[in-house]
Amino acid sequence: MKFIKDQWLSKIMGKPVWFGKNINKIKSLTELSKTGFAYLKIPINEDQNIFQLGSLGFKLIETNLIFRLKKEKNRKFKKIDQDKYSYHFISKRDVSFLKTYQEQVCKIAYQSFNFSRFHKDNNIDNNLACEIKYRWVKNYFLGKRGDEMIVVKNGHNQIVGFLLLILLSKNLWSIDLIAVSLEHRGKRIATKLISYFLSSLKFDHTKSIIVGTQLENSISINLYEKCGFYYDSANHVYHSHW
Repeated sequence: MKFIKDQWLSKIMGKPVWFGKNINKIKSLTELSKTGFAYLKIPINEDQNIFQLGSLGFKLIETNLIFRLKKEKNRKFKKIDQDKYSYHFISKRDVSFLKTYQEQVCKIAYQSFNFSRFHKDNNIDNNLACEIKYRWVKNYFLGKRGDEMIVVKNGHNQIVGFLLLILLSKNLWSIDLIAVSLEHRGKRIATKLISYFLSSLKFDHTKSIIVGTQLENSISINLYEKCGFYYDSANHVYHSHW
């Protein structure tokens, strides 16, 4: 498989960024561009020759775990109490809402995801790693990524968390990003964001939902397992800079 240029990441990082699933047909990454950054996501049971990866400068950055929850016929997901926080789907058609809350959601993304592969790569500046996630979630507001978003507001009408979802197929959803602001963590908001979606009609008409997280991120793993997700598969993620 040939490497594919990641145009979105290239623009943010200011250099060519390439994505591929194997390295069998390439002898040097300079064949792609004079300088650049490349990443591979390889299922752990299909991992390639470590020596070959090393010769191209690839280093293992993370082990990404995939969790899955299947909708069972008679299973009902309990609807959450709105308590002092309120949970809402936001529509891409609600222009006034998007303009009002976009920056609050993006700021939460900027301050979160410390376990992401961008944060763990010593060759990527921490501010740039934060900026990637900021722009990642901003793409929802620009209509470029994601199919649904749920936000949670506190009593002061401030956004304190969000859940971004992608409909991968007619019967499969994916949690793309989930985050809660620093000062509101530890209050089961993330659990309730997931529960809010699972009890909605939008999930009721599909069969399953998947989510990825890092092997080192025990908090996220515990969250998904408590919500009924089970381990499905894993990928090794490699980075190379030249």
